[in-house]
Amino acid sequence: MRYENHHNFFFEGKYSFTLDDELTFQFGEFGRSAIGGLTFDPFGGSLGILDTQHIYRLYYRRKF
Repeated sequence: MRYENHHNFFFEGKYSFTLDDELTFQFGEFGRSAIGGLTFDPFGGSLGILDTQHIYRLYYRRKF
């Protein structure tokens, strides 16, 4: 049986402008969003794919 190398990379960066504003940038696939995090997942999250997918997400959240 022949195995090939695989990689799964996820990056998330958050920047808070004020206490009420937040900008979130994500790269890769990790099965979570900026609104719901791993704290709400009783299983601690999961990886839906084997290799990294080039998916970019940009969220802006503000408390009103």
